[in-house]
Amino acid sequence: MSVRLRKHLLYRLRHEARRRAVDRALERGLLATGEAAAASGEGEHQPSKRNKAEPQNDFTFGLAADDNDASSGGNADGLKRLTLGPVLLGKTRQETAIILQRSGLAFESGGFDPEALVTVAEISSTVRARAVPHADEVAVMLLIAGAVERIGLSDEAWRGCLRRRDWQATMLSPVDGFEARLIRMLKEGSFGQTIGVCSSSDLTVETTGLPSRFKQGRTVILFRGSEDNQYGITGVQDKVAFAARLAVPLLGLAEEAEHLPSRLCRAADLCLQTGPLTTVIVRDTFHEVLGSAPGDLPQRLPDAVAAALSIHDLAAAMRPGLEPQAVLTTLVRLAGQGDDAENRNGSTKGAQSAKGDASRSGGWRSGAWDKTTRRGGAISSGSEVIEPAALMTAGSASIDAGEPGLSMPPTVETLHGYNKASDWALDLKLDLALWQAGKLPWSQMSTRLLLSGPPGTGKTTFARALCNTLQVPLIATSVSTWLEPSHLGDVIKRMRMAFEEAESHAPAILFVDEIDGIGRRGQKNEYDDYWNSVVNKLLELMDGTTRSDGLIIVGATNHPDVIDPAIRRSGRLETHIEISLPDVDALVGILAHHLGNDCSTVIASRPQPRSEARHEEAGRPSAPPPSKTNPQQMEPGQC
Repeated sequence: MSVRLRKHLLYRLRHEARRRAVDRALERGLLATGEAAAASGEGEHQPSKRNKAEPQNDFTFGLAADDNDASSGGNADGLKRLTLGPVLLGKTRQETAIILQRSGLAFESGGFDPEALVTVAEISSTVRARAVPHADEVAVMLLIAGAVERIGLSDEAWRGCLRRRDWQATMLSPVDGFEARLIRMLKEGSFGQTIGVCSSSDLTVETTGLPSRFKQGRTVILFRGSEDNQYGITGVQDKVAFAARLAVPLLGLAEEAEHLPSRLCRAADLCLQTGPLTTVIVRDTFHEVLGSAPGDLPQRLPDAVAAALSIHDLAAAMRPGLEPQAVLTTLVRLAGQGDDAENRNGSTKGAQSAKGDASRSGGWRSGAWDKTTRRGGAISSGSEVIEPAALMTAGSASIDAGEPGLSMPPTVETLHGYNKASDWALDLKLDLALWQAGKLPWSQMSTRLLLSGPPGTGKTTFARALCNTLQVPLIATSVSTWLEPSHLGDVIKRMRMAFEEAESHAPAILFVDEIDGIGRRGQKNEYDDYWNSVVNKLLELMDGTTRSDGLIIVGATNHPDVIDPAIRRSGRLETHIEISLPDVDALVGILAHHLGNDCSTVIASRPQPRSEARHEEAGRPSAPPPSKTNPQQMEPGQC
């Protein structure tokens, strides 16, 4: 590992931790700035009744080298003049120890006169002594340092790259939570100054510069995963070149290089790739956060087990004040090891063992596609697999006999009111036969469809009928099913499993209901990172299926306008058909379909209006010739 870079990055974290600790002490009233104290008349105070010598109650502490940071108190050198806050002003060391203990701070009052007044230097030292970096931040920094060492660049080489105003870099990491935490650290100033993160989806060809909320020189343009231009004006490859013309650093973040624009990967000054979390990284994180690491850490948490941990696991388990051995036990449990490991549903490891080998290796169990989570529990795709119904031919004995109550399973040919959707399905049926005969490449077929329309217009029914018409399995799921686990890693895992499950049955139909629930990127709220990851993963999965023959994707929504435009671009859900409410002809066909062979009996048994009865008695025709558009005028057998 690059020793110099490692030391520098960890120093930045310690410095930021001390700054945060002082800010918290200011908020609690333990400390105050010199300006605040003077404004409130507390800059100086009278000697106490104990007649002790007045201590020096101001102390200068360097917080940041960023002269533009508002948190630096406005001084050009980034220094704050600290004084005792109102909570501790005039308190003895003994009284101070009690107050600080309530705030979770240990104050050493022994060995000194307990009646002596406390000094601001003692409080500042106590506050800073308990300031330690967060475990997830330490792990991110160690992964970055390891990635730099892996490419073999000298310190001067990588520092020279980053001194450029328009550097370009890619960072690949398989560690869950790495991307989200790194972005947050950039925004929080963990690397020396706060850095604005501008998503590439915010840029269009009409943009002449960065959006106004971002500052030149303190902004990076982020290409994350398979992120594309949400407005569909330019391709993602062109957007890389366009962003480069702004003379702003470009950063690509993904798990694998194929998820990033190839132009960015080839033009990048730095191409870094972290490995998974290792025993050494976890050990060094222990030392930074808790001061020491358990001696049996290599035996209980070898590299193979540490690789199952996420950045979020370290943050949840490793907190200041806990015993290292207890933290190690928690990490082992989070990695899916140990006798008391539990999955997300609360079942024990013993219960997991009873699920069988299928749930550990990925396979079918009780109709659901199961895999083992990184925490050892089984997670299901949540999809429903529907096999096509056997179709009865025209020569079927049951049909020929006209059995009452008998109805054909729904097919596209027998449904009414779908118009263009029916035409698309019947064309696909012909193309599928040619593909199965080896006469048509899959890439030349239209296999992606977005159905939209008001509730109750039969979007789900169409998917079921398409399954019967094509005689291929239907894997039915929904965005709400994907989002059930809530945790981002498990949500993405469930999405991937749904596609893998459908591909395992190819040729098959993957039907995604409520696809508008996937949302869209660039909404500029605090959960952007979460939703960007979900949308990007769906784009990646749909792009990946273009290389997998035999998978038909149908999405259904009531609100097509709220779907991210990148999902509807060419190669994804490119064909959009709106299903409207049925007209009179469609209603006649729908009634005939549901009544089946009972249709003639129902029509024959309809009550006759009085006018018809009088016409029949007079021997005249009771009504005009039957109309195909009026079910009341249909004669028996015309269904």
